[in-house]
Amino acid sequence: VFIQQTMKTAQQDTEFMMNQKKREVQSYVRKLEKIFRALDHSGDGFVSWEEFEPLMLNPEMRLLLSTLGLEARDMDELFKLLDDGDGHLSTEEFIDGVQRMKGTAKALDVVILTRASRRIEAKLD
Repeated sequence: VFIQQTMKTAQQDTEFMMNQKKREVQSYVRKLEKIFRALDHSGDGFVSWEEFEPLMLNPEMRLLLSTLGLEARDMDELFKLLDDGDGHLSTEEFIDGVQRMKGTAKALDVVILTRASRRIEAKLD
């Protein structure tokens, strides 16, 4: 009986932690959506460099991004990293890109970059 109760409690703890993490991610995404809407001055659902630069130089916006775990010192590079190459950011590009940039690099990201680098080196040889 004790073991069954322990297993049941452990399962509930795991479910609680998973639900908590899910709520944190949803809250983070809502905050990013709010930032994106503030950046999208034209309201067309995309953020151009012309919209991005002035607001990202705003100290309040930089502080907000900092509280979300994103320290951006070079706005031009940040825009280029988030952009898929078409010159403007969609909501998905912005949210997905910022989420991937949050915090330290993950081991999977490092492996992906290492492999890509090796493929490029092999093509150059």
